Amino acid sequence: MLSRLRHWLGSRSNAANHLGLRILAVFLALNALATAWAWHALQQGLRQEEAQVASITQNLALSMDQKLATEVGRIDLSLQAVADELRRYPRPGAEREPSSRSRRRQPTETGSLRHSG
Repeated sequence: MLSRLRHWLGSRSNAANHLGLRILAVFLALNALATAWAWHALQQGLRQEEAQVASITQNLALSMDQKLATEVGRIDLSLQAVADELRRYPRPGAEREPSSRSRRRQPTETGSLRHSG
């Protein structure tokens, strides 16, 4: 291919050769610029996509954290309800002690007066 170019350039006049080399140089420079511009555009698009992915990932993580916190709150509330329910029933083999709430409601007698306290 290089021999063909030399043959083509050799058969032309010196001015025409100089013009042909200029056109070739401009063509190569424009191709290099187009390649550089395309590379830059691709890199910029890649950076934008990476930023969008990072934003979506952060939003998803926040959403999952909120959902997890809500579920943990529900589980905690359920466990508290179960614990309260278990406290109402005596353990096997343990004496039943009146709770402070039931002690307060039981009327006491002081002398001849009855007092709820």
